[in-house]
Amino acid sequence: MKTTPKVAQNNAPKSEVNESASVIAHPSTPPQDEPKTNPEQQPNPEPAAEQPAPVNPKVVRIQQLEKHFEHYEQLRKLNTNLNQLKATKAQIQEFIFDSDGAEANRYYQGITIKDDRGKEFNTKNPVLSRLLVNELDTILTAKIKEVENALLEIPLV
Repeated sequence: MKTTPKVAQNNAPKSEVNESASVIAHPSTPPQDEPKTNPEQQPNPEPAAEQPAPVNPKVVRIQQLEKHFEHYEQLRKLNTNLNQLKATKAQIQEFIFDSDGAEANRYYQGITIKDDRGKEFNTKNPVLSRLLVNELDTILTAKIKEVENALLEIPLV
């Protein structure tokens, strides 16, 4: 036996009819949903194109000049460092060592290293002094190459 749903009577006047009550679904028909649309088919809401603020040419020029000044300062510092390293290396290469003691007139004065606190290290051993100077020369040569490479890596503006 088949039962049919009872339809509710709406006693309200026709002008006040509730829209939800006026649509009654039949049991054999599926409820109607809002029409579904494929998200791919929906037009993507494009963000509002933002108008860039008007650019003051003086501000742009000042910013460009600041970049140039920073670039120049970086190059100047590297160049100053390179010149100091080369001068130090030239001074070290001028050292003369008399390891043979062949000349009785020349007395080897030795080498002295002094730190910031005033402590000193003295040696009159020409072999040790030569090793120390050679090591300093090697370190300075490596540092000079490092600074030269840094100068070459800086892009020209």
